[in-house]
Amino acid sequence: MTPELQTWIGVIATLGIFSFLIKENPFYRFFEYTVIGLSAAHTVVMTWDNYTKPFWNNGIMKGEYYLLIPGAIAILYYFRYAPAKYQWLYRYPLALIMGYDIGYSLAYDPRPFMVQIRGTFEGLKDLNSFIYLAIFFGVVVYFIFTFGNKSKGVEKTRNIARYAMMMYFGVAFGNTVQGRFSLLLGRLLFLLGDWLGLVKLG
Repeated sequence: MTPELQTWIGVIATLGIFSFLIKENPFYRFFEYTVIGLSAAHTVVMTWDNYTKPFWNNGIMKGEYYLLIPGAIAILYYFRYAPAKYQWLYRYPLALIMGYDIGYSLAYDPRPFMVQIRGTFEGLKDLNSFIYLAIFFGVVVYFIFTFGNKSKGVEKTRNIARYAMMMYFGVAFGNTVQGRFSLLLGRLLFLLGDWLGLVKLG
């Protein structure tokens, strides 16, 4: 495939996605479904090559039949798409994998948690550090539901924690929007530079 053809395919696909800004249309849906289909196909192929095929060839076919047990548990994931009265079965593998990941992380790789906890209490030398510590404990109290809301102190602490979390979510949303604008600028530079030649890159 020549570079010119690659550029034209990229331009058509980009304009197809951007056409959603006018309204949803078949041109946009074609490229939307193309991206979803390619992503799904790539995921299936990578999962087959990296996990399913070795599991079968290097495990089951070599007599390691005990691997059928985790295989059967993994099949329970697909009950998520079963009728409603059977969907509860998919919660078992979900609970197992979450419990395993959390336990493994705490047992064999606790350093990130320990560093975070230590960093919370280190360097308490200025007002910002104490505000950070107060917000930390406030958010912890917010998620301890056994306290109830009968105590005015707990209720006020949770209100402060709620404001703090809303500010954090606002900052996180702003970073997300900024990241999306970076992607938009990349596409615009592609259209104006690589395609139209109106912008000289590099």
